[in-house]
Amino acid sequence: MGRLQLSSRNGIAYLLVIMLLFAWVLLRSSFPHRVLVSVGIPKWISTHVGSPLLYIDERKPADILLIGSSLLLAPPFRFLADEKEGHRMMAEGRRRFLSQCYEEALKKGLGIDYGMANISVPGSVAEDQRIIMDAVVNSVVKPKLVIYAFSPRDLIDNSMGKAPKENPVYRTFQFARAYSGQPEPNMEKIFEREWQFLVLVRKYVKDEVSSTVAESLGRPESLWEAVNAEKNPSSEGGTELSPAERLKNDLAVYHDRYLPFRQDYFDYQVNSFKQLLQICREHSVPIIVLHMPIAQSNLALLEPQLIETYAAATSEACRAGGVEEIDLMTANGKPYASSDFIDSCHLSKAGSIKFIKQFVEALKTSKTMQQAFSGHN
Repeated sequence: MGRLQLSSRNGIAYLLVIMLLFAWVLLRSSFPHRVLVSVGIPKWISTHVGSPLLYIDERKPADILLIGSSLLLAPPFRFLADEKEGHRMMAEGRRRFLSQCYEEALKKGLGIDYGMANISVPGSVAEDQRIIMDAVVNSVVKPKLVIYAFSPRDLIDNSMGKAPKENPVYRTFQFARAYSGQPEPNMEKIFEREWQFLVLVRKYVKDEVSSTVAESLGRPESLWEAVNAEKNPSSEGGTELSPAERLKNDLAVYHDRYLPFRQDYFDYQVNSFKQLLQICREHSVPIIVLHMPIAQSNLALLEPQLIETYAAATSEACRAGGVEEIDLMTANGKPYASSDFIDSCHLSKAGSIKFIKQFVEALKTSKTMQQAFSGHN
């Protein structure tokens, strides 16, 4: 009788273990891992972080891969009749439109149909591009050419927290990759990752409830979203601001990003930039650094000495890596007008038209472009 009871208890214990394992698998498969880590930051960041991951998963190498921040995403959104359509397309994973305006312009200007992919991520900096590029070149989707849309914020941004790796794009991308079937033999890291997963699930559920309540009451989900919704071309919602209000708010944001200057952060990002160029060189992937246009009001926030420091560090890294720089800070030799931007850095439709034209003309005469596609028909 005793043995029967013991056997029964063991059976119940085994059943409970199986049920717990089943519940865990169900839990793991029920939550969007890319979204989880966005808890506490805008969800559109995690939506865009999905672009490089989807590019890798699709296993279709691009001829030209575009990387950068929201500055390179602004033109595709500006060319849409309804910008909200772009947000819907992003949410549904239909990212084709992000590269379409560049692809069509190149085909018209050069007479060649290049397959392009725009995997730019809003808010990203040099360290983010380094880990993204490392993932790309170590996959089956190595492109024939990479174009990195660059700006001062890629190296100068003191709003990222106590350490450079605390920025949301880096955390989102690394977390998402951890659940993309990558081997992780370190048990300590596995435990840390699984614990983080549970913590984020709890926060996710809490925030979803808050979001539902806020939506039912017609109120913003958070102060962050209420204040910043109109500052980024990829953000959603918010009350429409006047151009003057949008510019004022954007300059306030960039003032806090640029100043006070953090030498330790700058040095870290410069090193990340150098590593990115090195990664491309080691994998025989040519890269062009494309200096994006930003408004003079934005540049005015940086002291002349700081601009020189930024330019010198960028040029030195490119020179050491044998990388071509293309400066599109001016249109036809003149600075972009304030009307060419919707704030202090994101291009308006008029600015996007100028930029796309410059983009094509620059690539027509680019030595790196010519070498990358010397036998392309």
